[in-house]
Amino acid sequence: MIRVPPGRTGQVWLRRRLETARRGIDILGRKQRLLALERERRDLQTAFARTAWMDACAEAERWCSRALRLGHEHQIAVVAAHLEARATMTVEWRNMMAVSIPDNAHCAFPDLALASASGGSSATDRAVETLANALEKGAAHAAIQRALANIDAELLQTRRRLRLLERRRLPQLERALNESRERLEQSEREDTLRLRWARPG
Repeated sequence: MIRVPPGRTGQVWLRRRLETARRGIDILGRKQRLLALERERRDLQTAFARTAWMDACAEAERWCSRALRLGHEHQIAVVAAHLEARATMTVEWRNMMAVSIPDNAHCAFPDLALASASGGSSATDRAVETLANALEKGAAHAAIQRALANIDAELLQTRRRLRLLERRRLPQLERALNESRERLEQSEREDTLRLRWARPG
């Protein structure tokens, strides 16, 4: 139930709110379309990113197996001990229609050439490189997945708000404006009749 001010003031009040509701519907509709396009673009990327990640993991697993066959069971731990620091990941974020979306994920690695100082084989060096590549590909895939999750959450909220405006708020305001107009017209007809009756013969 909308509480409307009486008379013409109420009609002005309702028209302003109708205009606001229609503008809100237009903005939310545009936002929904843009988010849906972005989601479609990211969805296409995710299959490629997942394939690249899985392929990189498979290659890393092959080289790790070779390194372990040529070295010893603690080969990977020995290599890790020679590296100066852990790998780090940086995520670049951007804002799209009030949604925070990870745009890119970059991994930074310590000097992987130090792995050679562990005394391992060339297979060990290659294993280190392929592990780094798998991590890089995994980070890229994770960024796309997070982007999809954020877009989906915002799309859901946008659709709910749009439905609320289109199916409830707008019809309520339009009904209230029609009722206000009818009441005002009825009141004006009654005033006209009273004036006619009040006139002398």
